[in-house]
Amino acid sequence: MMHDEHGNEIQDGTTHPARLVAWEWDTTSDGDMYLAVIARIADGPFAGMDLRGRLYFQTDRADKNGRTAADRSMETLRAAGLQGTLETVDATTGALDAGVLSVVVERKVGNDGNTYVNAKYLNPPRGASIKTFAPPTPDAKRAFFAQMKQREAAAGRAVAQPPTQPRPVTKAPSSTPTREDDIPF
Repeated sequence: MMHDEHGNEIQDGTTHPARLVAWEWDTTSDGDMYLAVIARIADGPFAGMDLRGRLYFQTDRADKNGRTAADRSMETLRAAGLQGTLETVDATTGALDAGVLSVVVERKVGNDGNTYVNAKYLNPPRGASIKTFAPPTPDAKRAFFAQMKQREAAAGRAVAQPPTQPRPVTKAPSSTPTREDDIPF
């Protein structure tokens, strides 16, 4: 088990920046291919710690956002540095060590009583990609930009005009003495 400089063990569910340092294709007991990886924590008190993880590529079930395991794994591989297709990935190639990922730690006690630490989730770092819901068409963007230019031009003309001077406020003489907290509104 790896400890930080204060003797603390890495905690279940914590998230750390990591880079992939090794990867190899494997097959589940059901015959589905997956990519076995080792992610090395890149920063913080546990920097240098290696976590084993897996990227799955099933397409039969989607999450609440309509994304499959294959979609999420491809997004993670792109963030890791994949430039080509999955066919370019093997144990010696693939350039999957270029990007930093976000790794969620999973601690499990094995049948032998030992605690094992793995990568529960391998994700692109937050903000790694922009998600859009309904990108505008080129015509809609041109119309929008033209409208904004018109607004800016109109605002520029309004600012260029001299501001009106406020009328001076005249105060009628008062027969009662003014106290410091008597402020007219």
